[in-house]
Amino acid sequence: MGETLLSLFIEYVLPLLGTLLLGGLGKLMLVGSNAIKAKEKTSKLAGAGLKVFNFAMAVVADLEVTLKPELAMACKDGVLTKAEITHLRDTALARLKAMLGTAGIAELSKVLGLNPESLDKYLQGQIERAVSELPGKLRIPTELELPRPLPAPA
Repeated sequence: MGETLLSLFIEYVLPLLGTLLLGGLGKLMLVGSNAIKAKEKTSKLAGAGLKVFNFAMAVVADLEVTLKPELAMACKDGVLTKAEITHLRDTALARLKAMLGTAGIAELSKVLGLNPESLDKYLQGQIERAVSELPGKLRIPTELELPRPLPAPA
């Protein structure tokens, strides 16, 4: 009777346990694979975002130096016109896109899953973020900061 129970166990129960065990291992491997893929995508997104932000910081720092005289002249009346603001934004966006290059823009668009219009808005947002985080921020100079001629000697 002991041999019969053992043979029945081996014949019916053991294959069922093996099937359940292999199915469970397969499911576990699938979950692990999906977790690795998700982590890889998150890592790519983080890497792309960091690169773009670093490039935006470089562009804003460069513009602060190269466009400061132009900005000071534009602000003599204390107000930037809409055209002057658009010129600054377009210049910054064009320089950032030039730094990224065609391949970089295509890869960034692919990683973020954005169309060209949305990508431009994302890049403009990164430029705005860089402006807000730059020490000695690129800003409209006040009347007191504009260069003044020295008074004539008395």
